[in-house]
Parts: sequence; C-alpha cells; structure tokens
Amino acid sequence: MRILGQMVIHKLGMLVLAMGLTVTAWASDFSTTKMQAEQGDITAQVRLATMYSLGIGVAQDGAQSQSWLSQACDSGVG
Repeated sequence: MRILGQMVIHKLGMLVLAMGLTVTAWASDFSTTKMQAEQGDITAQVRLATMYSLGIGVAQDGAQSQSWLSQACDSGVG
C-alpha cells in the first residue's frame, strides 16, 4: 500500500508540474482552492491534495491529501 501511495504522489506531482501551478500561488489561495474543490472542480481537488500533502498554505495532512486525491480520481483524473 505504501508503494502505491508513493506512486500516486509521484503521478500527482507530475500532473501538478504539467498544469504549471506554482507553490507561491497555492499558499495564498488555500481558501479559494478548497471552496472550488468542494464544488467538484477536479483541478482544485488535485491542487488541494497537493497542498495538504506538502503542507503548502495549510498544516501537512496525509489523510486529507489522500481523501482529496481519491475524490479527484473518482471525478475522472487518473
């Protein structure tokens, strides 16, 4: 399971890089990103998962990261 999680995080990182998102923008945009993610925006869900995973603009939280990434996958990412 740990290897699968690492693979998912790696793919998530590659997706984020491909989308051209910057860490600086995330840190100032947590509230907006969370609101968009809660409304079903797949890009925001992936961004929020990454923010929780890396602790950008919010306390690092692996469980929240996994939850948002799962929602994004259920919505069509991956």
